[in-house]
Amino acid sequence: MAKQFVTIVDGQFVCESTPTVSGWPIVESVEDLAVGADITDRAIFALQSLSTITSISLVTKGTPIVDDSFADVTITIKDKDGNVIVEKMFDVADPPPDNASVDLGALANEDLEINEHVTFSVAQSETANMPAFNLVFEGYYREG
Repeated sequence: MAKQFVTIVDGQFVCESTPTVSGWPIVESVEDLAVGADITDRAIFALQSLSTITSISLVTKGTPIVDDSFADVTITIKDKDGNVIVEKMFDVADPPPDNASVDLGALANEDLEINEHVTFSVAQSETANMPAFNLVFEGYYREG
């Protein structure tokens, strides 16, 4: 059986017999939080090689309840030292996607050292109700 490599192209998983880059996707599943519930600095992964993150996206697994009482939800990804890699706030004017993917934006610190762990936080206002979602990290191993 031939090896298959999984990459993400335009938010979609694609299987290839040879990789186009020496990269990796990492998918972190996040549970459906109660209204107003938060997650603070939950560890996601640590890689055994020097690595660079090229993008981070969020894929909702349901329909967020967005109305005038939604207020806001902030997703924050940090490195081991607590430096923000990327942060994205959703609100009534810019709500989370409905069963879809959204890029979290420009990365402030994309290079990771060996065994450097990455954490995420979800801060919901009292009335926000974010559905379950995946955080999808794309990146590659680098020499150092």
